[in-house]
Amino acid sequence: MKKKISFVLIILMTSLLFSKSFFGTRYFETKVDVPFNFSNNTFGLFDIFQKELVIDLTKIANEMPKNGLTSILNVSPNYGFTLNINDYFILSPKIGFDIYGSANISKSFFDFVGNGNQLGENLEFSASANADVYACASVLIGVKIRKLRIGISPHLFIPLYTASADNFVLNVENSQNGNVKIHGNGNVALYTNFYDIDGTSEDYSEQINELINSLYSSMGVDLSGYFAWDFSKALSLDFNYQVPIRYGLYRFKSNYNMNFNFETSVSELANGNIIKDYKTETASENVNFKIYRPMKFNIAIKYAPFDSLLTLNIKGGVGVYHPFMNDFVVYPEYFAGIKVSCIGLISAQLSTEYIDRVFAHTFSTSLNLRFVQIDTGVKLSSSNFLSTFKATGIGGFVSVSVGF
Repeated sequence: MKKKISFVLIILMTSLLFSKSFFGTRYFETKVDVPFNFSNNTFGLFDIFQKELVIDLTKIANEMPKNGLTSILNVSPNYGFTLNINDYFILSPKIGFDIYGSANISKSFFDFVGNGNQLGENLEFSASANADVYACASVLIGVKIRKLRIGISPHLFIPLYTASADNFVLNVENSQNGNVKIHGNGNVALYTNFYDIDGTSEDYSEQINELINSLYSSMGVDLSGYFAWDFSKALSLDFNYQVPIRYGLYRFKSNYNMNFNFETSVSELANGNIIKDYKTETASENVNFKIYRPMKFNIAIKYAPFDSLLTLNIKGGVGVYHPFMNDFVVYPEYFAGIKVSCIGLISAQLSTEYIDRVFAHTFSTSLNLRFVQIDTGVKLSSSNFLSTFKATGIGGFVSVSVGF
């Protein structure tokens, strides 16, 4: 009798162990996700981490892209939980932060550093940078009706900081008589909601209430979601979207304007004589500056010919950075990946993508112990496709899910 019971238990445990749904679906889980990415379009990790580091300025200047040195940073830490009833009903709230930044230095600067300049030649260098920081909250509600899956996710965001520095210009005039003139100017605009311009309130609690009301009234709304059709267990087609519904609002702006002039000659420079004029202007004002998060549309195909053993994912679409704003940028997006899995317990995925104006090649792994799942990934990235193979940028993510 004991042998029969043991045999039945072994059969049941084996069935559960080798069941895709046993590892692949949790009814409830909490999740912490920390994706990040930093990249540039020129300098690679393989160029830096060498036994003997050689800095060839001429080579750097000759290989620098026409648009100069571009660096991009993306960080999106978030936390949420999911209730999933056999995929027929999904409820998934999430909170977190979205941080984006980019910077550019013109190619002319590297041409000067690497190749020098001719006597009497006038030089012009430029630089720019921008950054956005948002606090975000969303909730995904999904339902499945036979082969149709529909999901909708209202997304609330509070703009915390936006910085823009697009007009940094440096002019250098090296005349034949040995005189050197340098003129520079630039402007930094910082938008936020964390300042009390009037300064009339001295009560701490009242200031906190004013800040909360200011942040609440500055809140923006996006709407994202999907429509998906399962042609079979192996093939599905998804249409995904993210559209702005209401702009976020900034109520405070600080302007920092810098203007300077230097004039000297070789002989005067040796004696320490420099004619200089340096001026900085700072201005603050109340504004109603509207800002929008990216707008996106894409179509995705998922094909799993051997159940969970092998899965192919392809996605393509279009994105708009700062839609409805003067500095908007329209760009394509794509994703292609292949995933292999052992009964949902251990899986690995290799993918290539162009998302949020960054090219990346990613290798990710997942260890799913049913009640605990750990996902990790590393990526080589760049704003230039060919530079991704030089590892000019690195990114990754760590995700931990706990549930049952």
